[in-house]
Parts: sequence; C-alpha cells; structure tokens
Amino acid sequence: MNKTAIALLALLASSASLAATPWQKITQPVPGSAQSIGSFSNGCIVGADTLPIQSEHYQVMRTDQRRYFGHPDLVMFIQRLSSQVSNLGMGTVLIGDMGMPAGGRFNGGHASHQTGLDVDIFLQLPKTRWTSAQLLRPQALDLVSRDGKHVVPTLWKPEISA
Repeated sequence: MNKTAIALLALLASSASLAATPWQKITQPVPGSAQSIGSFSNGCIVGADTLPIQSEHYQVMRTDQRRYFGHPDLVMFIQRLSSQVSNLGMGTVLIGDMGMPAGGRFNGGHASHQTGLDVDIFLQLPKTRWTSAQLLRPQALDLVSRDGKHVVPTLWKPEISA
C-alpha cells in the first residue's frame, strides 16, 4: 500500500472518531429527579444541572464543547470548593470537562464523564482570570518531573500538601 493511501485511511479513521455521538446532539438536560444511570464509562444522567459559566470563584474551560453539566451534588461541590479556594486567596479554580446535558459518550477525550459525577479540575490556580482564548485552548502544566518520580518543586505550593 502506498503512503498516500495509508495517509488517507488514517485521516478517515481519525475523522470518524471525532464525529458527533448521538449524545452530543442532546442540547438540554433530561427532565426529572437527578439520577445517574449506568457506569462512569457506559451511562447517562436524568435531571442534570448546568454549572453556571460565569462565577467569581471559577472559570469553565472549553465551553464550546458544552461539557459543563452534572449531577446537582457535583455542581454544588464545585461551587463550594471554588468558594473555599477563593476565600483562602489561592486563586481561581479552572473547571475542565464535566458531562453533557444527558450524559453519554463523548466523541473523544474521555471514556468516563457519562453519568454526571466526573469533573476535571486543573491544578493550576491562577491569580488572574484567564482570557477567553486561554479558556478555549488551555495548556496543562505537567507537575511530574520527566523521570516520573518527583513533583516539579517550582510548580507545587507547600500549602497544598499541608
């Protein structure tokens, strides 16, 4: 097989994996009492809450992906945690992926986050708010040294491990 054919097959395979799943076509939470159904990697949620996009204590990243829905208990946890972090003067909590309005499988990035009980919280706590561009394309910090055996000391705050 020639290189062009291999490149074409690779392109087709990658674009198929990025096609929207049926779950991504659901734009509103399913009405009802909050209930996580199934498992973290094969499930859905009824009665999800929307994490408010605007908050003085946290910022939501990649809002264009619409992955800011979760069980009401998760939403309350995020709000409580980010308020406590702010009150301690530690910075702004950065919220990554949660779930979609009805849960279900993403087209890429996670096998979990399907039942409204998962949230990605960045360990960066910026003192100043990120710009819209930074929130849409966040750059994660690698807190582990290249040898995989230590935390990078310049990126870790002693008060976190206390």
